[in-house]
Amino acid sequence: MASWFMPNEIEVLNPSLDLKYWKGTFGFTLINLDEESVSGIVRAPIAPANSKLIYSSPKAFVDDDLFVSTQVAAWDVTMEPETSQRFVYTYEWPAKVSGNGSRGSGYYPPGTLYGATGTSEASTSGAKTGAPYGPLVIGVLVTAAAVAYTRIMR
Repeated sequence: MASWFMPNEIEVLNPSLDLKYWKGTFGFTLINLDEESVSGIVRAPIAPANSKLIYSSPKAFVDDDLFVSTQVAAWDVTMEPETSQRFVYTYEWPAKVSGNGSRGSGYYPPGTLYGATGTSEASTSGAKTGAPYGPLVIGVLVTAAAVAYTRIMR
């Protein structure tokens, strides 16, 4: 299960902050505790929204169909019994495409990843843009539907 966040959410904690750039590196270790080999797709447990995957080791592919405006790093993994594997990945925000080139294994030149969306400006809420009402409206509708459902089922 992956969780996602908006890198500029830190502005909520400090309203006078006007975040212009953010870069974050995450890591986790996967351990096969089973007595048999296992294989499957492993997705990054933390995926910042409106951000671009710029590095991963081992090299990942991008699953951008899970969450809107979110590139979730994913790996096709096969692990032998009782082994472990370390995964490290880096995102930057806002997701901008510029230049071309490479920086060694696992580096993704901007615009070369599968699922890359091209140049985009950050479309998140911030100190000057206000809060988005879409998630609030969806939450109210889901809550109202749940209340109505429980009253009907009684």
